[in-house]
Amino acid sequence: MKSKRPNQTVADNEATLREEMEKRGWALSAFSEAAATLARADSTDLLIQEVCSAITTQGPYVLSWVGHAEDDALKTVKVVGAAGSAMGYIKDIIVSWSEDELTGKGPAGTCIRTNKPSIVVDSEVDPGFVFWRDRAREFGIRSAIGCPIPDGETGVPYGSLLVYSKVPNAFGASEVQLFEALAKEIGFGMRSIDRQQRLDDQIHEKQVAQERLSSALMATIEAMGKTMEWRDP
Repeated sequence: MKSKRPNQTVADNEATLREEMEKRGWALSAFSEAAATLARADSTDLLIQEVCSAITTQGPYVLSWVGHAEDDALKTVKVVGAAGSAMGYIKDIIVSWSEDELTGKGPAGTCIRTNKPSIVVDSEVDPGFVFWRDRAREFGIRSAIGCPIPDGETGVPYGSLLVYSKVPNAFGASEVQLFEALAKEIGFGMRSIDRQQRLDDQIHEKQVAQERLSSALMATIEAMGKTMEWRDP
């Protein structure tokens, strides 16, 4: 077996470096675009939708969706928002976060169950992706990452952020770190919006109570005034 020439080795290393830099650039752009949407979203639905849309405008990312970890018997992962050219992939998709279910072996279920990122390096060979392999092939999906979205109040994550790429091995250590950070920001953003909505509801309830009290006082004053008029000779 012939060894590689020095020039060939250098060229291979440069090509690998360019590939890594390109992958990192895709992830950085996705993170930047998605982070910008977090600041302007005023509802959780809008936040999730805009983050997914921002991710799928970058590079090879053909699909992004957020799943909620349901507390039902099958531990279903429910799709609550998605975007991308491969949206058909999640139509009627069955995903679980139970270790006992075959549908819980994928990146969504695994990252929720373990509370750690889960990567599918190549959907064609990953043993945990068997259940969805044919579906992924139909929509040109070759790799994926699932990152847990923290709940902030319980030990179980709220759900997961999923990103799918049309090229294999799209998620190295740097990309994992970026999408993991983004999932945490999504969790923080959702909690902030929820707190603000609860505060707004409390303010509204207080205003309604004040208006009712004011109306009751006015009615009492009017009644007293009429009584005084009747008694005045």
